[in-house]
Amino acid sequence: SRARAGSLGRMDDPRWARVSGSGVRRIYRLLCLVAYCDHDLHPAERALLEVYRGRFGIAPEEAALLEEEGRAGRDVRLGRDPLEQRLLLEAMIDVA
Repeated sequence: SRARAGSLGRMDDPRWARVSGSGVRRIYRLLCLVAYCDHDLHPAERALLEVYRGRFGIAPEEAALLEEEGRAGRDVRLGRDPLEQRLLLEAMIDVA
């Protein structure tokens, strides 16, 4: 997979502020799963994950743990909040 150019504009979407801390961690973990689905993390995918990490306020150490869980498919689940689901879908399209 390759990260989409020009996708970073969605990071300023005010709806992200309404997603819980656990929600953004679920989203980040799932984005890592998508980024690693071909067993290769392209530099553009890494850059996009870093943008999401920063936007979500996830510390690099925690992001590394979430990334490992996502890459391994551990604790990967979808939240119940429809907004979280919608934003996850949009973000997954960016990363895929």
